[in-house]
Amino acid sequence: TGKRVFFEYVQLYLDEWKDLADGKDKGIKLVETPAGSRLVGLQTREATSAEQVLGWMKEGAARRNVSATHMNDVSSRSHAIAI
Repeated sequence: TGKRVFFEYVQLYLDEWKDLADGKDKGIKLVETPAGSRLVGLQTREATSAEQVLGWMKEGAARRNVSATHMNDVSSRSHAIAI
């Protein structure tokens, strides 16, 4: 016990970042710091259970950009990262 778990969920689509945790485009930026690269502007949520995180991931997945390709009718055409 005493451990805290935080959750962020982001999508990179056409060179633009989107916060999948809340679905808003808040001008998320990738910045370089002395400690390394990080994304600024994401909503961070504190999780209380694995079920809660899975629910947030399901909600975020529904917010992802998708469109058809020649190979797949519902390709995401994006990259999503859960942090």
